[in-house]
Amino acid sequence: MIVSDVHAQANAVAAHRTVPELRRLIRSINDTTPIPRRPTHEQITSVYRDLLVCVKGAHELLAEFDRRAGQDAALASVVNKLLEASATADEAARGITLTVSGAEMAEKLAARWGKIAIIQYTAAHARRVLVAVTNAGPEHGCVRHAALMEIAGAVTVAIRQGGILENPQTPEELITATDRLLRAQAGAAFLRLVLDALELDEDSLPVSPWA
Repeated sequence: MIVSDVHAQANAVAAHRTVPELRRLIRSINDTTPIPRRPTHEQITSVYRDLLVCVKGAHELLAEFDRRAGQDAALASVVNKLLEASATADEAARGITLTVSGAEMAEKLAARWGKIAIIQYTAAHARRVLVAVTNAGPEHGCVRHAALMEIAGAVTVAIRQGGILENPQTPEELITATDRLLRAQAGAAFLRLVLDALELDEDSLPVSPWA
């Protein structure tokens, strides 16, 4: 809200109304607003200006509360969906181990491991957010704050470590590099989901995970 614009709007309205008309207008908005007993046109216009600023400020504040509540609900939905996806991935992996065995089981698990790992690593970020909100309690738990703290911490670490061991030389280094890459991809996926839910972009973050 730009106060000078609200003042200009109030002045424009008041310019075409008499003192009694302005009094009735003010009372229709807020009948407890103090008005001088015998105000001049300038005095009652000033009262109307101040009242309009308060009303528009309150409306904008309520609109912002509604917007934030909607974003928090969207973010909570993201967390729940990631946890559900994790449970589904667990069931899929368990289904493989129960239906086949030996080399065939190893082959099928290996074929799906990358996809399953990204789902589980992404869900791990959501799970930490849920734990943080739960531990904070109903009065202080804020999913927005918890998610942004997760991005600033574990997500940033995962993304920055994704490029380490770019040219692995041994099987162990290959496994480590692959795992770090999957964790980085999961961190980036979680980051995108959170930013979308909160209607933010990467420039809104205090520190870029890719810095």
